[in-house]
Amino acid sequence: MVCDTELCIIAINAAQVPSARLDDDDVPRIVSSLLPFGSPVITISRDTLEVIDSGYAYQGHVAKTSGTQIPTTSFLNSEYTDISVVIYSNVDVLNFPENLGRGLLLFHNPLARNPLPLGFLQCGLSIGSMMKN
Repeated sequence: MVCDTELCIIAINAAQVPSARLDDDDVPRIVSSLLPFGSPVITISRDTLEVIDSGYAYQGHVAKTSGTQIPTTSFLNSEYTDISVVIYSNVDVLNFPENLGRGLLLFHNPLARNPLPLGFLQCGLSIGSMMKN
């Protein structure tokens, strides 16, 4: 499907998905569907009640209402190295941000065989990763 030297870019527009506009999480849903970011967690000292650490729980899958388990580890899986980047937006002609490009998210596959260079597109939010093989 994709030649060994070509980029594979997947573009997703979720404008018609009712809950897509409710994505106010620190980690965008498209990111947590490709990497196993779960709920935010914090560690609090019993002695001082101060926050010692914070991060995200590991969530390797999500369950559909049917009970089917959907993995959230695609960008950690060598089977998906053909995918260079996922471009995601929930913007449509009637619902768009004041600054065009703001509703665009570029999520780079950290294991991509042919990565799209960070900063290639000068609009939207480009999410790279420092994870490498």
